[in-house]
Amino acid sequence: MKTRRMSIVMFIIMFAGLFNVGAPKFVGASVPVSSKRIVGYFVQWGIYKRNYLVKNVDTSGSAERLTHINYAFGDIDTSFHCATVDAFADYNKAFSASETVNGIADQSSDPVKGNFKQLYQLKQKYPHLKILMSVGGWSLSSKFSDAALPANRAGFVASCINMYLNGNFAPGKVLPGVFDGIDIDWEYPAACGLTCNFRPEDKQNFTALMAEFRSQMNTLSQQTGKTYLLTAATSAGEANIGIGLDLPGLSQYVDWLNIMTYDFHGGWDTATNLHSPLYGNPADPTYADHAWSDYAVDLYIAGGVPASKLTMGVPFYGRGWGGVPPGPNGDGLYQVYTGKAPRGKYENGVDDYKEMIAREATFTKYFNPIAQSVYIYNGSTLWTYDDPASMTNKMNYINSNNLSGAMFWELSGDTTSIALLNAIYNGLNGVGPTSTPGGPTNTPIPPTATPTRTNTPLPTNTSTAGPSPTPSNTPTRTNTPVPTNTSAPTNTSAPTNTPAPSSYRSPTGQAAGPGGHANGFESSPTNAFADDGAVAFDLDSGTVGSLVCTDPVRDNHDFFNYGITSGSTINGLEVRLDAKVDLVKNSAAMCVQLSSDGGATWTAAKTTPGLTVSEATYLLGGPTDTWGRSWTATDLSNTNFRVRVTNIATAIVRDFSLDWVAVKVYSQ
Repeated sequence: MKTRRMSIVMFIIMFAGLFNVGAPKFVGASVPVSSKRIVGYFVQWGIYKRNYLVKNVDTSGSAERLTHINYAFGDIDTSFHCATVDAFADYNKAFSASETVNGIADQSSDPVKGNFKQLYQLKQKYPHLKILMSVGGWSLSSKFSDAALPANRAGFVASCINMYLNGNFAPGKVLPGVFDGIDIDWEYPAACGLTCNFRPEDKQNFTALMAEFRSQMNTLSQQTGKTYLLTAATSAGEANIGIGLDLPGLSQYVDWLNIMTYDFHGGWDTATNLHSPLYGNPADPTYADHAWSDYAVDLYIAGGVPASKLTMGVPFYGRGWGGVPPGPNGDGLYQVYTGKAPRGKYENGVDDYKEMIAREATFTKYFNPIAQSVYIYNGSTLWTYDDPASMTNKMNYINSNNLSGAMFWELSGDTTSIALLNAIYNGLNGVGPTSTPGGPTNTPIPPTATPTRTNTPLPTNTSTAGPSPTPSNTPTRTNTPVPTNTSAPTNTSAPTNTPAPSSYRSPTGQAAGPGGHANGFESSPTNAFADDGAVAFDLDSGTVGSLVCTDPVRDNHDFFNYGITSGSTINGLEVRLDAKVDLVKNSAAMCVQLSSDGGATWTAAKTTPGLTVSEATYLLGGPTDTWGRSWTATDLSNTNFRVRVTNIATAIVRDFSLDWVAVKVYSQ
């Protein structure tokens, strides 16, 4: 987290301006500092494919509405010290004058450039804004359990403070005053996240880790006269809260906790659902899981965390499913799906809110008045997300429950007119719609179709089905009636025919050369494997983390049948993969497996050569490679033969796109 050095007196003045009711303090161009915390994530990698720079936080009007930025993410190295995952983005990339906050180009001689320098400039322009380094996240949490051990704890904390609060990023790369605190995003203590590197004692070790952070921060404050922030991003899942979080203990040391009240549902489920509902809906088949925001907030408060130390997380993105039947209400909600995850701009099954706007024109839009959540459906694909109207309802909830504010993931997902951030700022501060540099905000659902929180009865949390929290964690809502309206959700627009989706990529001029061997990204299944006898299949993409081929399968893409109609024994298989990756760290290779029994068993994984960030085809197998056995036409029938990409190996990878799989067989 970025720490900003300032006197105790100045901090008290700013703290009063940020969180006390009184005369508003104006910053930047137009708006008062928010009376509630508004914490937004800026993603380190956003400067690449997303082309979202720190300057955009300024020019969009976001900076003056935010109170805090969490910079995602810092890493933990093999010595259990804080480390960078992308030094180029953090402090080495030189931005041009048109890309910098202050309009002055970075010089090659500047010791610190990159995002860190731009965040420093952003703080100079908006003195109320605090920057925190968020350490960990989904892809980088595997070493927390080791770093939090008594033997490693003090050294880990000292390294983070030296790197981020003192600004000693690397030898010769020093810039104090960028970060004002540290946010710990451990996913998850005492439970599996991307990996299952955890210990049962993580729960108490996490509390001890935060106590060590607070102790060392206090020591630093005595030396500098400055105050530093300590926060954590924590799970909204009932099981993870009970297993991994000592809520009273943590609340002693943190300034606040950011509850990740999103991703309750997604492509890992067997049926469609709402990924960030405010309330539970008894019509939801998974209702007993208590997967909604209000329930999570109640668990934290009942567990001993003051409401003033809680922010509620909201998403600036949606989650989607394909092959979704209409179901009894005709809206696709709570239905078992059979298709692949729908295309997202950067990742399948997930897309930014700004990408949802275009979809709304060709989908039917619904609002579930019980869960207080938006979704769209076109007869086969369903997306769930928050729009400005549902976001406003959540801000009303935050205010009525006296929470500290809102946290969101992440800034680049909003529209150019910052429609969602405007809804957050206006909702928390009780002001009307605000004009922003990006133009008009997205039109919310009409009020008649979107009941406000006060017009919608809240569900009770007294379901006896499924797991129940311990008495100390059981929220009480004795005065709240159970909702009785479980009818079909409100249809907010007339159904329209949805045109066929356009091609995910348009690689003009990059079609394969003769034979289709590694000559660029392919524009069609045919080009993906140009040799005679090939068959190609369209394959999903996804975001994966640090894995090796021997790990349990974590990124199973869709299965594809090949089908052999002639006899004879097959003595070789050749697989081509047309792929692109954005590497973050180390080298990478794709792991591919084959099955001849419909997916019940799989061959040992074969790996591609090292991947590159360019779009290319990769060859596995061939006439001399039998994948460990001899195959027959029966093995390779349409019903039995499957190909899957299981993992990305030995690297941290993002934006992994795999567009085509092609298979060729060789007969004796």
